[in-house]
Amino acid sequence: MQPRDGDFSDVERPALPDVPGMITEAEGRFLYWLTRETALGGAVVEVGTWLGRSTVHLAAGLRDAGLPGRLHAYDRFVWLPDQAHQAPDLPLRPGQSFEPVFRRFVETVDPGVHVHRADLGEIVWDAGPIDVLFLDAPKRWSEVWSALRTFGSHLVPGRSLLVFQDYLFPLSPEIALAMDRLRDRTARVHAVTPGGTVSFRVDRPLAEEDLREPPLESLDPAEVGAAWERILAALPGEARALLEPGLGALLFQMGRMDEAVRAVRAQAARGIGIEMWKGQAAFVSNYRSLRPLFHALELHRPDWDLLIEREERALARLERKRAEVERLRARIRALERGSLQGLLRRAVRRLRRVRAASAGR
Repeated sequence: MQPRDGDFSDVERPALPDVPGMITEAEGRFLYWLTRETALGGAVVEVGTWLGRSTVHLAAGLRDAGLPGRLHAYDRFVWLPDQAHQAPDLPLRPGQSFEPVFRRFVETVDPGVHVHRADLGEIVWDAGPIDVLFLDAPKRWSEVWSALRTFGSHLVPGRSLLVFQDYLFPLSPEIALAMDRLRDRTARVHAVTPGGTVSFRVDRPLAEEDLREPPLESLDPAEVGAAWERILAALPGEARALLEPGLGALLFQMGRMDEAVRAVRAQAARGIGIEMWKGQAAFVSNYRSLRPLFHALELHRPDWDLLIEREERALARLERKRAEVERLRARIRALERGSLQGLLRRAVRRLRRVRAASAGR
């Protein structure tokens, strides 16, 4: 397959259900084209479906290639509180399963899609070679490597494609760093913009022993910086601009706070990433997890800061109470052991007296 980047605007899609989701129109066209043009009879696997916006495109491509029933879709299918604003018309409560909604969308395209409810760490693959592995759910360092260990040995060198939906999202920079460590076994083929999807052809086997990641915090920041430059250099201009601000987030995830702050400030001084950080400050989950970096750029949300600080104090109080409960339980166990030991000693003394009295008769 020849490398190709861009928005795939020449791809004509069939009519598909209007499914809420995060992928762009360009990414939808790419996923439909990908399975229609590249599937060879092996499986197509998607990990992290949400409501099925990407799934219907993958399934339609397989259907139109004459290969229905080859798609395996994995998700936890548990509705989260922060998902309601993305699909406000769905009457779902936090904690409720949205699998029935997913099935209604997907089965209009291909009723033969194999739907699997599972956490990422619970997945076991035993259904043969995989032509396309589309990963959306794994975004953190350990999650990416866990998914690669689960599926990697089933990817066929010279044929299989490994596709990451959020590769270009700068707050998921561990994906790009993980793939850089596999650069001698894979080759980038596609970068989809607008969007964040990037695909890689597997050129050499991905055996499980090759997929044991070092702890992220153990990596050398200088080596990571060099890897980041290498990653950016391999991308076309628009894709490179999307990912470039992710260096600060990556250093932050490594526990390198000072280096992370210096990186985001240095990039901002050159006009890099400012709009991205401003946009992400609107999402409380991102603001909470990367708050020191937002503050370093003078992007403050006082209302959220107050709520987060209250939550942190409440959690600290709860932790102190838990520790006190554990100390009390330990004291109770010690007293119980002491009581049992005392009872045992008294019973032994009584038994000795009985034996002595019996021997004197």
